[in-house]
Amino acid sequence: MDPLVRLLVPLDFSPVSEPLLQIAVSISKQYSAELVLVHVIEDSIIEHVSAGYNVSLIVSELELEARRKLESYKSMAEKLGARAAIYDEIPVSDPAAAIAEIASEVRASEVVVASRGWGLRRLFSIGSTSRLLVKLSPVPVLFLRAYKQDDKAAIIVPEGGLFSTIAYAITGTYSEEALDYVTKLASKTKSKIVLIHVRERDSGEFVDEVARKLSYRGVDVEKVVTTGRPHEAIVSYAEAAGASLIFAERRLHEGIKSLFLGSTLDRILNSSRIPVLVHPAASERT
Repeated sequence: MDPLVRLLVPLDFSPVSEPLLQIAVSISKQYSAELVLVHVIEDSIIEHVSAGYNVSLIVSELELEARRKLESYKSMAEKLGARAAIYDEIPVSDPAAAIAEIASEVRASEVVVASRGWGLRRLFSIGSTSRLLVKLSPVPVLFLRAYKQDDKAAIIVPEGGLFSTIAYAITGTYSEEALDYVTKLASKTKSKIVLIHVRERDSGEFVDEVARKLSYRGVDVEKVVTTGRPHEAIVSYAEAAGASLIFAERRLHEGIKSLFLGSTLDRILNSSRIPVLVHPAASERT
């Protein structure tokens, strides 16, 4: 599917939900994307509160309240000029796993999420639905940073918009699927691409190949090859280039180990003030 066609927007009804929806609405209006709003009832919450209670009644009441809130958000999106729909079911499940499945079911082009914590909490990725979703999603995930501003949640987007300059972070290698996706994204949004590669031994040659392919396809591209700690170099050069978005591909070799020990991608998500768009590993596409 082409980029920015159907955005899946998970809403947990926390203070971050409204600014997240506003960003999604802005993308929808600018690129004629459809929004699909979804809420997942976290199964661990049900387990925690259900001892001695009628579980089906609790779930029914939570579903009723969730549908009411989703209708309110849908109405808000439509009043702002976006096309919005609500996913039919209210799953009771692990949120990240459920959202990943729904993304495939509704044929979303992207999932749009935001970090929910700020301050010290955002230093820890374990247990974060958004970060776990990045590792599970079969479609690209747009990860936005939420901040506390005047005691309210806010999501800050670069002045030129999300897609003015894309920093394409290449670690290890690249897939044709990711290259095709980012080419279409750049074409649709008229973005410039800055390739950023942190050299490991003789790994720089394929970066020239990527740059040539992008250039042949009509993309405005420049290249940076550097050394150092990958996540620090990528974030630093992205900021220096005035990037509005960091694009990275999830690597297969990171696997389940990186859920606990961290990876370059985890560290970028933790440290970047710039929004990050993560493309799934090629063989995990559905």
